[in-house]
Amino acid sequence: MKCTHKQLIIYAGLFWVIVGSSLIIRGVVLLNGNSEWLYIVGVAVVAGLLKAYFVLRQAARRTVTRIIGLTTPVPFYRMYSGKWWLLILLMIGMGMTLMVLHVSPLLRGAIIIGVGVSLLVGSIGYWQELQRVNS
Repeated sequence: MKCTHKQLIIYAGLFWVIVGSSLIIRGVVLLNGNSEWLYIVGVAVVAGLLKAYFVLRQAARRTVTRIIGLTTPVPFYRMYSGKWWLLILLMIGMGMTLMVLHVSPLLRGAIIIGVGVSLLVGSIGYWQELQRVNS
């Protein structure tokens, strides 16, 4: 599938929204029934917000800048660079490893919620960049 710059920016932002939301839901399910869930969710959300602000917002900007530099039409898979696709695979592998190693649902839930929040909030960087590109 070939895309315009605008389409790739939207798809990249939506990818973060969908994955982030899914991870938050999965993390909450893992914490279901735990008496300390509110404290754990609070810590995970703060960690996720910090990561979104200091890391993912700038990553979104760099990705958009790279996308804008590509010649259109752009293949869909070029939405992210090869390094980003590798990082995505590594993150999936880490999540599977936590599950296979039977890491406590409490810790897994906190990690998954933190990553989900960071992706969801970090996606704002794509929407801000999209507005900048459109103006």
